[in-house]
Amino acid sequence: MWKSLLLVGVSILPLRAESACTGKDLQGRYVGLAAGLAAGELPTVWFRCDFRVKASGRATGSCLSSTGATGPLDPIQFSVSPSCSVSGTSVSGISNYSLRMQPHKRGLIGQFRVDDGVNVIEGPVVAVKRGK
Repeated sequence: MWKSLLLVGVSILPLRAESACTGKDLQGRYVGLAAGLAAGELPTVWFRCDFRVKASGRATGSCLSSTGATGPLDPIQFSVSPSCSVSGTSVSGISNYSLRMQPHKRGLIGQFRVDDGVNVIEGPVVAVKRGK
């Protein structure tokens, strides 16, 4: 009986190790949607972004906003904790992201905040992985 319990215990150990998230889980191509409530008199805005996260955690891509504006995504540097929390800050420093992913899954969910010193926009963000 002890041998059986030992074998079961040993066979579970790799599963526990695999449950941790790594940068490799984040790496890939995504489509993301964010809707932000702006402070003051600014209207609610939404963004649709296509972006790629490289092995370094750097995300680049392009976005379309509800105002009709299109342009490059301010590059974001993401980091992933073993508990699957994902945080990111844009290179310019005006955007911050606090996200969550499940290990070996294909999506992110969380919050974003943009503060350019004049306007503040914050709200939910979701992103779906489209491939490598």
